[in-house]
Amino acid sequence: MDFTALREAKKREFDDLLKVEIVGIINAPKKQNDSTISAMDLDPEEELLLCAGFQGGLSIIRTDSLHLQKPKSKTKKHTEHKGFNNIQWCAIDSRMFITTKIDETLTLWDSQKLAEIKSKKFENLKFVHWNQYHSTNPMLAINEKKSVKILDFRVGWEICQTIKTDHIVSGFQWFPSSQHYLYSCDLSGFVTIFDIRSGSQKLLSKKISENPLQNLKINISSGGLETIVVDNKNYIYILDSIDLNETRPKIHLESNGFPKLFENYGDYLLIGNGDEDLNLINYRKTGGKSLEGFLRKPTCSVFFERKNEILLGCTSFPLIVWSTNSTPYKNNIRMDFDTWSDEE
Repeated sequence: MDFTALREAKKREFDDLLKVEIVGIINAPKKQNDSTISAMDLDPEEELLLCAGFQGGLSIIRTDSLHLQKPKSKTKKHTEHKGFNNIQWCAIDSRMFITTKIDETLTLWDSQKLAEIKSKKFENLKFVHWNQYHSTNPMLAINEKKSVKILDFRVGWEICQTIKTDHIVSGFQWFPSSQHYLYSCDLSGFVTIFDIRSGSQKLLSKKISENPLQNLKINISSGGLETIVVDNKNYIYILDSIDLNETRPKIHLESNGFPKLFENYGDYLLIGNGDEDLNLINYRKTGGKSLEGFLRKPTCSVFFERKNEILLGCTSFPLIVWSTNSTPYKNNIRMDFDTWSDEE
């Protein structure tokens, strides 16, 4: 798969990314913690924003209304279950999306009605990733302790394959292609590549850190296809996605807490430690900028590519819109409405 054109586009796209200012805020009303967004996802056309809350709220917002005084919610729902920790659109059909909850329940939803289609509990469920690059057979990967389980919704809800690992999995992601390569990191410091067509057989496994690894991202940057992992001592490792060799010196993030928000946008990493620190780092130049303002305990983010904006959830405000253009909006917009709290 040729990533040259996409890599060059990403390079141009993020030239002005460090010029960041707040352009819009959806303001929490009375009960701040009840209205915090815990997970977000944009549909492939970037027209609808999925939002899930710690208190069980779900909402779908039209992105063309994010800068209005009252954004238009396509539909919203409050569930009686515990809060959500993951939400993703279906890889090939935007009429569906999946969520995982704190009570380890995986749910498939109808996005038109915000109605549950099917739910199932899994042991120690924390991570989920849909292979969006395989248009005809998008496998869904979930974790269970020392294994990664693969689901294929075309043949039902049952597990169609189990990949056993040597250590407790702490993060994973599909390789961005239709080859069904799965990358994982674990609490013993290893990064491992599996080809699910050959069962649990490892294509490559390499010890990256003496410390537990906590997150893994496969990133298309100006330097090519790279795998980024972070350990619990706040060291960030930039690896070649083919041989897992380090392509750059590791970066140490000065922070009082482990990064709980860790997202990649081209050559940049958006890192939040779960307290009040939020940093945008150009890891290829090891330069960065602290994003200051209406921030407290960042929880999740997505990149709105069409408008060069970062949508950020945190406990101080349910949703903050950061402009990454060199000429951002002049005014901060506070919105007195909320779709993630217990109040209907």
